[in-house]
Amino acid sequence: MFKISFLPHISPVDLAIEKRGDVLIINGDELDFTDLPDGGAYPPEALEIDAVFGGVSRKGDEIRITVALPYDLAGEFVTPEPITVTSDGPIALPEGRYPPPPEELPMPEADPIAEGEDDAAQ
Repeated sequence: MFKISFLPHISPVDLAIEKRGDVLIINGDELDFTDLPDGGAYPPEALEIDAVFGGVSRKGDEIRITVALPYDLAGEFVTPEPITVTSDGPIALPEGRYPPPPEELPMPEADPIAEGEDDAAQ
């Protein structure tokens, strides 16, 4: 069983999580906690995945992990309560976060002075 806490994070990249036994798949990256003993923990640097904040620990049959949860900068978003996941399969994420599609992210404006300099050089 996993107890997943969420840390809101502004990001255009969505999140997909799936559970398979003691394996958690986050955006295609498999994190296998089968060998994590009761009372054991992995430090953050052992995980090598940007979507996980802090370490991972096991207490009894519960594996605790904190995952970055993308949300839309324009909306109001409250940090959701942790969820407990016991069944294998895709994990439903908290609603109300709506990450923006990449094509809607603001693009930096061109520097008009630099453009004029290019025209003058030709």
